[in-house]
Amino acid sequence: MLALVIDGAVTATTDTPPVLARRLDSGAWETPGADGWTDEALASCGWLPVAVPTRPDDTDTHTTEVGWVITGDTVMQTWTPRPWTAEEIAGQAAQQVADTLAADTKTDLDKIAEAIAKLATLLGDETTVGSVRAVIGPVGAPAGTANLRAIRAKTATDGTVVKLAASVAALAARCIDLAQLVIDTDQAARRTARQVQRLARMMVGDYTSAGVGSDLQPSHATAQLPSKETP
Repeated sequence: MLALVIDGAVTATTDTPPVLARRLDSGAWETPGADGWTDEALASCGWLPVAVPTRPDDTDTHTTEVGWVITGDTVMQTWTPRPWTAEEIAGQAAQQVADTLAADTKTDLDKIAEAIAKLATLLGDETTVGSVRAVIGPVGAPAGTANLRAIRAKTATDGTVVKLAASVAALAARCIDLAQLVIDTDQAARRTARQVQRLARMMVGDYTSAGVGSDLQPSHATAQLPSKETP
């Protein structure tokens, strides 16, 4: 490393010699010779070699500031410990939150893609397995137990208490299925909302907290219909 010393103070540093430099005594411009700069030529322009000690590691409570000690034609770089300032501590805390937001965003990318795909399924038409419309059933569905409209048609034609009871059981099963789909929809929407909240905080620079709630895992309980209806 080289340091430019003007009037007893370091005004610039560089790791590579300058292409040209101005002499301190005459103001004339100097360029390196065929074999490069000599120490004498550099010194005439104020560029002095720097002894560079290893910078101490920062601690939880202290950092170090660079300083210079000029002795003759050499410069010693120094490191002076000092406490972290309140602004620096706040900046470190904000950076930790920013890092957490970015890491959690990356971690949840697959979950977000899964949630988007799940929402597409849930919002599908009545032919889409796993959609809310499939549980409700198409308009004019024939009597049966496959969906709510089919159960409604079946209930209207049931002539005995036993058959009606079977229809009620089927209705309860489909209602449970529908409720589960509502839970799935909420879960997918919540995952997407959590990601949006992270991105919004990163966009506006709000690093007060990385918390966006936990990733809830609802249990799935699909109602089972009897394999054979009692006539």
